[in-house]
Amino acid sequence: MEESITGVIPGSVELLHRLKAAGYSLYGLTNWNVEKFTLVRHKYAFFKLFDDIIVSGEVKLVKPDPAIFQYLLQKIGRTPQECILVDDSVKNIEAAQKMGFATHHFTSPARLELELQQMGVL
Repeated sequence: MEESITGVIPGSVELLHRLKAAGYSLYGLTNWNVEKFTLVRHKYAFFKLFDDIIVSGEVKLVKPDPAIFQYLLQKIGRTPQECILVDDSVKNIEAAQKMGFATHHFTSPARLELELQQMGVL
């Protein structure tokens, strides 16, 4: 299981730090199973930047099912219009857009940084 974890994407963690320093709440929403997440969570300090992380295996819901996005919103007390969802899966992005989330299809930290700047977030 752990061999499928490729490590940190250079530039991504720096963006998380900048967002956190700017006062944004950060939430993770992952389709990982509980066992895999438990194995890697302690190995990467950046996970501590998240206010909360919802793991599919714990809540028995998976992206792109709108129910997991609704679960997240209820848990954090926000509306989709107050959130930006960043994901590397087009299917997840499309499902979130239909619910009213601002979205970014992640392909690189540089593109994410540029889009966050254009949105006025950074």
